[in-house]
Amino acid sequence: MNEATEPCLEARGLRKRYPNGVEAVRDLSLSVRRGEVLGLAGPNGAGKSTLLKLLAGLLRPESGAVVAEGADVTGSPERAALHVALMPDPLGVYTDVSSREYLEFFGRVFGLRGPALSRRVAEVAEELGLGPWLEAEVETLSAGWQRRLALGRTLLSDAPVLLLDEPAAGPDVGARADLLALVRRLASSGRTLVVSSHILPELQDLADRFAVMVQGRWAQVAPGKDFFTRDELRRGFVCAPGGVRVGVCATAGCALRGVETLRDVSSLCIRVARPVPGAGREVLPALRGKSVLVLSAPGGGKTTFLRELVRVSAEAGARVAVADERGELAGMRGGVPGFDVGPCTDVLTGAPKAEAALMLLRSMSPEIVAMDEIGDASDAEAIRTILGCGVRIFASAHAPDRAALSRRSVFRRLLEARAFDALVIISGRGEARRYTVETP
Repeated sequence: MNEATEPCLEARGLRKRYPNGVEAVRDLSLSVRRGEVLGLAGPNGAGKSTLLKLLAGLLRPESGAVVAEGADVTGSPERAALHVALMPDPLGVYTDVSSREYLEFFGRVFGLRGPALSRRVAEVAEELGLGPWLEAEVETLSAGWQRRLALGRTLLSDAPVLLLDEPAAGPDVGARADLLALVRRLASSGRTLVVSSHILPELQDLADRFAVMVQGRWAQVAPGKDFFTRDELRRGFVCAPGGVRVGVCATAGCALRGVETLRDVSSLCIRVARPVPGAGREVLPALRGKSVLVLSAPGGGKTTFLRELVRVSAEAGARVAVADERGELAGMRGGVPGFDVGPCTDVLTGAPKAEAALMLLRSMSPEIVAMDEIGDASDAEAIRTILGCGVRIFASAHAPDRAALSRRSVFRRLLEARAFDALVIISGRGEARRYTVETP
């Protein structure tokens, strides 16, 4: 297995019930890859701290297992400490000793002695900016510096996995920003991190993937979707198995490159892709051997008809390749299409459609390339390149009719160049839906 994708921390079906009857963790599983930063979000009381203590071996679950770097560390803090280090919340900072004594005590807990202990304490103090405060009593430090000290205690361990429970909770805004900057540096150094917070924006520019925990369970952002990525947040929608797309409405954080993050989510739009076998069958014969552009208003059935066009063409023997950026055409699950797109149809999902289409052109020798919801200059350029290689195009676009399409310069130039042999215009809804074929 590739080391970059090999899980270094796994939880399998964890359950934890406290003596008072509260079930804090309910059948949770996760897998964290080496070098990954997993953001664990959720309201206070969701079970995040309990989950981290289970991962660190400090609590024994009623059922399930924790595996760190191939070793079963379930309920065993001694075994877990070889692989996992936890910064807890509350911190448990001893206040009647100096910062140096505090770090040296925990260094000895981790098995450091003599010159090795002194050297490691000095390294951690320099990394976290604790040098001026090493001789200060812990109780004289601000809340932010006490959290830094607790983070230093965690870093004394050479454990490859760090579990950070609310690392920036409590301090003022400036101190919180400094702590998050420290955590970002740890993340960029290649350490594997699981970072919890009840404030999702704190995790958005830090974590590679996110999960939201509510009442001891993963809160699915869509059916079958427990985890989502930073790129999904940035582009404004989350793709879930089965062609489900969840649009996110929130406050955008922008930089020179455009939207970087979304925070303060206010609403979601969930679109569920559904195959309709036989959709538009009355016009399919007229499209044989042609490059086709499918038009309709949003939600008008473009993707459904495009999927049928791909399926029928593939069943007729054509080599079809699908650039499925959002996963709505094929609904890929584990490398297998969730929808019928025909035998031997090649599908590339997750990549920007123009780039994916050109990759398919170079690698799969298609006769037809399909692209859903084209709209910008890069899509048009990819189409021109593909057509120049003698390959047909199936594509769709948002427009209720040809006149509306022609008002957009990107499409006007494609129409003038006769890039498509036929336009399929979909109008109406439900059983009243109509399919009209026009020549550009």
